[in-house]
Amino acid sequence: MLHFLHIPKTGGSTIFTSLKRIYGEKRIINLNNEDVDYEFKNELFNQKIEDEINLKQDAELVFGHFRFGLHKYLDKAPQYIAFFRNPIDQYLSLYYYIRILDEYPDVKQRVALKENLEKYIKSDLCLYTHNMQTYFLCEAPNRASFLSEPERMLAQAKNNLNEHIIFCGIIEHYDESLIILKEILGWKKLPLYTKHKVNKNRPKLEEHDEIIIKKINELNKYDNELYSLAYEKFIEVKSGIKYLTFKVLIFRIVNKIYQLLIRHH
Repeated sequence: MLHFLHIPKTGGSTIFTSLKRIYGEKRIINLNNEDVDYEFKNELFNQKIEDEINLKQDAELVFGHFRFGLHKYLDKAPQYIAFFRNPIDQYLSLYYYIRILDEYPDVKQRVALKENLEKYIKSDLCLYTHNMQTYFLCEAPNRASFLSEPERMLAQAKNNLNEHIIFCGIIEHYDESLIILKEILGWKKLPLYTKHKVNKNRPKLEEHDEIIIKKINELNKYDNELYSLAYEKFIEVKSGIKYLTFKVLIFRIVNKIYQLLIRHH
């Protein structure tokens, strides 16, 4: 079974619009709408997975905010896919998204109490948001365990990426990543998408104080290493796809038309 590991603020909600067109909702075990605590414990999904498998005997894909290791609760041999993002941009995107988040008002309120990004960075909430990409790929039982041995957790995350992630998508190369996925997985349909959960009002990276950006970079040093490895893997796979530039160009034209049609309906 294909496991699409959705790290927060790495384009997953938008990607899901493509996956629904390709697989159909009856073949997707969707864990994205489940309650999620700060630890992102896979154990929360046990009953949901069992219920979904009983209902969806032909399921081919499990998707959601779960961490590496979810396959231990499933019978089928797993294949993992994950998208990665520049850690600074991912961190900022998460912060500004949480500030307008209505789904989890308690989280939104806690972030709002920090008043600004500088106070947020220095708060206890930071423990749950920095190095999130590394946390999702390692197998630490909880956040406290992850923080106690970050070097070992990074090594574990790198190993899982090398051994089990069949493709590392890169948000900064979003359309290319989707077309490469189409080639790898043999999708017959184009992965057309509409954008979801995009905060158009968030300040741009260059509008932030350099000292704050430097601090965010330091806090996410393990994610920086993991992202570099994911990027290398992406470039390696990309180099083996024939006529990729042309395929992406055609895809963008078709997807633009698709988005216009959706908008008018």
